[in-house]
Amino acid sequence: MPYHSGMDKNSPVGQKKKKLSKKTMDRLREHSKAHKGGMRGKHMRNMKKFMEAGDTFSTAHTKAVREDKKSK
Repeated sequence: MPYHSGMDKNSPVGQKKKKLSKKTMDRLREHSKAHKGGMRGKHMRNMKKFMEAGDTFSTAHTKAVREDKKSK
């Protein structure tokens, strides 16, 4: 194993984004029907960003709702 392989997560530029599975994306698409703008809405973009950062669905939703309330 190369010496620097585990250094990606400590990168000062930012963390690697986690690839979301098809099952997770399907769940996000279904959830997007309840929010204005669908998948392109601010709430869903925030949720996807938080999930790619490693949060669970419910944590990402809570954070996205908090962001929605901040912007109003």
